[in-house]
Amino acid sequence: MNDTDAELLTKALSSIDEKLARIAAALERAHPMPRAQEKATRPVTTSMTKRR
Repeated sequence: MNDTDAELLTKALSSIDEKLARIAAALERAHPMPRAQEKATRPVTTSMTKRR
């Protein structure tokens, strides 16, 4: 791979990265998720629901 290929790949990846960041920001604005709720979205296991 020569320098121009590496430069093109770098430009393409940075462009993709910028687009993903924009998409993530748009999703966050459309569906804001409070930080405390992120932890609450993990699945509940049977050991959590068993009574003592």
